[in-house]
Formats: sequence, structure tokens, C-alpha cells
Amino acid sequence: MTTFAVIATIIVTIVIIAIITVITTVIVTIIIRLFVSAKSVWRIREVYDAYEMHMYGQESGRHFTTTKGYRRGFPEFFQADLFHTLDAETKESVCSIPLSRPDFAGLILFIWTLTCIGELRASAELFQRLVWNTGRATERFVNVELLSTSGHPVFVLQGFGRSAKALVVSLILIPRVVITCVLLELGSRWLLATDDFESLMLNGVALAFIKDMKDLVYSTLVSTHDKRELELTQIALSDAEKRQRTTIQSLCKATCWGILAVIFVWSYIFCFQPVLPDYQWDVHRVCGSWMMRHYFKENDAPGVSK
Repeated sequence: MTTFAVIATIIVTIVIIAIITVITTVIVTIIIRLFVSAKSVWRIREVYDAYEMHMYGQESGRHFTTTKGYRRGFPEFFQADLFHTLDAETKESVCSIPLSRPDFAGLILFIWTLTCIGELRASAELFQRLVWNTGRATERFVNVELLSTSGHPVFVLQGFGRSAKALVVSLILIPRVVITCVLLELGSRWLLATDDFESLMLNGVALAFIKDMKDLVYSTLVSTHDKRELELTQIALSDAEKRQRTTIQSLCKATCWGILAVIFVWSYIFCFQPVLPDYQWDVHRVCGSWMMRHYFKENDAPGVSK
């Protein structure tokens, strides 16, 4: 097979995989938003609304209403002793709110954020190497050089024309960035709306599965021969990339992605999370001791909760 035929096959394969991945991910994302995340948000809002009404008393003037129509208590009317009058099921539901343990929920959210930021970083680096690097400009669609490494032919992509760059941006980079941002928002919302800490871990795994949909499509639908051809295809390093060395500056740039993840998680939990608007941070103060007695009791009889 000629070099042109090989490269044409690779391009067609990448385009098909990109289209299938985008369509599949968009459908799954819409289904999760409509039938999974929305239900979880509604359920946890109802639980917290009932908790607020109980813990602050039923008298008028002790609550205010959020923009979503849910009630929140004024801090000065909080009555911690009323927690013991709740039934066991309500205690279980309230103390399973992820925001009742922002340390644990923040850790899971941080891991999920790092996963999405990794995708964004890979997209940014791919954009820089394939599109922004003016040293790769060519009048051809793709400029390919055939080299031999250890007796095996290697296709080295030396440059991309405007049409090829437009194809990369429109079918690969833009959908990848948009889908990642949507999944970051949807996943963060879904994780904070999970009403069980065990399910919180499982939902994080499910989100990672959705994000890696492209890898599943590639490993399943691409033939072994095409995979081999793709493995033998490389992107040539530019002169600037060849001169790059590990420095303090490169280390700081990489660290900035982690700092960005920390800032996002902290801001999302404490500033603009939409799951429980006007959250009063009044669950942990009563649930901490109850959870220790309920889950780690040593002397209580089975099934007995206080």
C-alpha cells in the first residue's frame, strides 16, 4: 500500500472514530442529565428542605425561600437537639449528603476534575503541535515523510495544510474540549447530588467510563491493521520542541494545572455549586457524632441506632 493510501486510511479512520465518539458521548450525556442527575438533584433538595424545616422549627420568620423555592433556616434559630427527634431513615439520608463531608466530597471531585483537566491539557498540547505551530505549514493536505526505524517503516507527519488543520480543529479539538467541559459541569453536579457515599465512588467511576468513551470506540471498532498503522505514525518534533529541556519553568507550568483543579473544586463547593443553593453548612455539626456512633459502634446491638 502506498504512503498516500495509508495516510488516507488513517485520516478516514480518525474522522469516523471522532464522529461516533461525539454522537455516543452526547447521547449518553443528555440521558444522564435528564434521567439521572436531575432526579438525584431533586431528591437531595427535598431531603435538605425537610431537614431545614425540622431543625429550625416550624414557626414563621425562621426560614427564607431560595430562588428554587426551597426553604432555608436563619442561623440564629438552629436547634441541634432537634436532630435526635428525626427518624433513623431521615438521619441516614441527611447525613449522606456529600456536602455534609466537604473533605471527602472535595477529594472525589478533585480526582474527577484532574481527569477532565488532563483531557483539556492534552487538547491544548495537540492544538499547539498540529495547528498553532507555524513551522509545520504546508501547501499539501498533509506532509508525510516515510522513515525506517529498526527495520520498520514509520510515517512521520511533518506538516499540515489549512484544510487538515480545519479538520483537526472542527472534528477533534472543539468537540473534545466542549464535551470535556460539559462532562466536568455535569459530573460535578451529579457527584454533589449523590445521596450515598458508596454511590459517590461508583458515580465517579461511571463518569470516567463516559470520558474514556473514545478509547472504547477505538479499541472495539478499529481493525488491528489500522491500529498497527496508527502506531507507526508519529508527529515530527519542531525545532523548539527539540530544544526543550526539563526546567523549573516547565515544572511550574505543569503544576499550574493541579492548582487550577484545586481552585475549581474549592470554588465549586463553597461558591457556585447549584445542587443545594444557599446551603447552610449545618449538617456536619450534628451528623459527625451520629455517624461515629451509628457506623462505628462497638457495644450497641445490631440494628440499634441512636
